[in-house]
Amino acid sequence: MKKLVLVALFVILSTSFISAQTFNLNGINAEAHVFAGMNIPTQDVSKDQFKFDYMRLHVDLSNDQIKVQFRHDFSSGKIQLANVSKTFGNFTVTAGRFLDPIWYLFPAPHMMSQTAYASSVNSFTVLDDGISMQYDDVFNDKKVTARISVFDCDGNRNVSASVDVTLSEGTHIGYFLQTRGNKKGFGLMAKSAFHSLLNVEGGIVSRPTSSSAPVEFYAQNQAKLTDKISVWLQGDFEANSSTTNTVRTMVGAAYQYSTNSHLKLFYNFTEKLVVAKVTFFL
Repeated sequence: MKKLVLVALFVILSTSFISAQTFNLNGINAEAHVFAGMNIPTQDVSKDQFKFDYMRLHVDLSNDQIKVQFRHDFSSGKIQLANVSKTFGNFTVTAGRFLDPIWYLFPAPHMMSQTAYASSVNSFTVLDDGISMQYDDVFNDKKVTARISVFDCDGNRNVSASVDVTLSEGTHIGYFLQTRGNKKGFGLMAKSAFHSLLNVEGGIVSRPTSSSAPVEFYAQNQAKLTDKISVWLQGDFEANSSTTNTVRTMVGAAYQYSTNSHLKLFYNFTEKLVVAKVTFFL
């Protein structure tokens, strides 16, 4: 634990100056960020439960022709992103290790003010090793972004795709599909900002009939009390041939004390557990 903290402090101090700026060196734009999330123990504190869920260094390098991304997670010791991309008009082609198209529909860990993603989407592959293509355009004043990737996983060549349509400010609808060998999952998500206290989102996922829960869905609402304080209500559900069971329900609050930096406190009614986390972004 002490070693992990020292690594965190070193990374923060060594990149804090760089992450605050974008440099241009001989036509190459360079940008770096550090972001991390730590679990705060709410029980069995003597077991030293203070730990990083993630602690990442992200670097972007680009010029007029290509862009290179690199992201390393120090908490797991693994490279998260390592890819190169090039844009051709409305199309962008990326090769290497990159974020799966499905996960562009949901906020990144350092941007989300909840403590957990919906269970129904959490089982999809997050990172892909392969090649992907992105298409951006505007139709009838609505921004449309489509992504597709072909990637290797579990000894199979798989496909993942998503389409994100911006209907209006704060209102989106997204469709997604992923294959894993002979298995597949597909579904949709929709979110709307009706009011500062009514920012709703919901989604449904369909899986192979052999799955324990061939249909899963979730719903959540963010009530923005102020620009910095939000109250969340989350529910995850599963449906099978015989009954419908609540998988998880949570309620909690998040305080954004800086850009993409949150203090979070949630209560999981299903597991009767208090969850507390702190995140930061530099």
